[in-house]
Amino acid sequence: MNGLRKISLFVLILFVGLGSCKKDEEPDIPTISFVKPSENQYFTVGDTVDVVFDVSSISKIQSIEINLVDMSLKPVLNITFYKKLNGKTSGRVNSAFIIDDLFLPSGNYKVMAKVVNEKDQKDKYQNVSVSATNQELLGAVLITKQPNYVQVWNVDLSFNKTLINTMTGDYGGSTYLPFHNRMVLSGKVKGSFTIWDYLNGDTILNIAALPNPPFPYFTGVAVVDNEIALQYYSEKFELYAYNGKHIYTVQATSGYSPEQIFDIGENYISVEHSKSSTQKRLVTHIKSTGHNYSYYVLQGPMIAAFLFENNDFMMFSNYNGIGQIEKFIWDNNAPTQPVSYSGDEFVDVAQVNSNQYVLLTSNQVLWYRYDNSSITPMINLTVNNPIKIRYEFISKTLWVIDKQGFSIYSYPSGNLLSDHRVSEEVLNLHLIYNR
Repeated sequence: MNGLRKISLFVLILFVGLGSCKKDEEPDIPTISFVKPSENQYFTVGDTVDVVFDVSSISKIQSIEINLVDMSLKPVLNITFYKKLNGKTSGRVNSAFIIDDLFLPSGNYKVMAKVVNEKDQKDKYQNVSVSATNQELLGAVLITKQPNYVQVWNVDLSFNKTLINTMTGDYGGSTYLPFHNRMVLSGKVKGSFTIWDYLNGDTILNIAALPNPPFPYFTGVAVVDNEIALQYYSEKFELYAYNGKHIYTVQATSGYSPEQIFDIGENYISVEHSKSSTQKRLVTHIKSTGHNYSYYVLQGPMIAAFLFENNDFMMFSNYNGIGQIEKFIWDNNAPTQPVSYSGDEFVDVAQVNSNQYVLLTSNQVLWYRYDNSSITPMINLTVNNPIKIRYEFISKTLWVIDKQGFSIYSYPSGNLLSDHRVSEEVLNLHLIYNR
């Protein structure tokens, strides 16, 4: 009988103990109920988004985060709000933020609310849509050179010039990321690498100058979709997000260095040069991973590459003093028969659309049409040492940059509209848009 009592007591204790464990393991996930914004509410860049939601929790709330994210749940604005409810277990959150990224593209987004309590957390999202402002030309960035440093100038639409940044060392390259308003400057030997917010001047990322050769140093910079590719002499390049976060490193082939990088839509390509010979080769890359897809040995220096359709792209290069135009077929890993221009080498190329391109030579601007393989003269240049050409699609103008300034021509008539000279040696020019 005593044995039965002991067993009964043991079972009772076990039952109580299990009940206690079950109670201790009871989930404590916060609940969130949105009041504002309403589901699928419409906003325009520059609008203020009111965010109101109710929160409840069993344990005390530690923090609340509010942000705007894209459909992949990645933050798209440089803002994060943390609101504390003073250790309460429930309450209403009232907050707001401005969609202040003028370069934010139109599309679907989500307002995110993240609540963290003492034991767990909860994310909840409210779908919204954002419309970008009409695209406008804001001006240009002019990169110039002094004996021991590089200067970055803002040129407004009245062509007034204002110094906004400088860099010591040799110029390696520069680029502009329009959707996130990022200006990037890369030096070569003794030069740094800097990403900054072009409108307010805030530095996003700075990597100090690297040692001289034969050690690694920067060689240039390019834009790949919404990412920034920093090239090194030491057989690699690195991709960074607009917020300065490192994404991944791509190793070049052993014995080669990355020389150029071109965006071709869904993927991208790089040009490698051999460290022991004059050989150059084109490498295609899968954008999502950076992995090499294929290799193709080039006859001569690559000048430019542009997406044509699907993954196919147009290649512009020089070979034995002759400009060459080829369409590269991605699936076949080979170009079509090139269209040659024997009059001169290409200095730079700008794409008007997939069928029309403008070619800069040492003394002319040429018009190339893919549909009939024609290359015809457009502008006879009077400036010396032309270095770059830009097509401005809103005003339909061509900007021809030379070492002493830049000239603006109408497209496709080729009439000179204005000419602008500067006292410094010009290295590059980038057009700046509001998105």
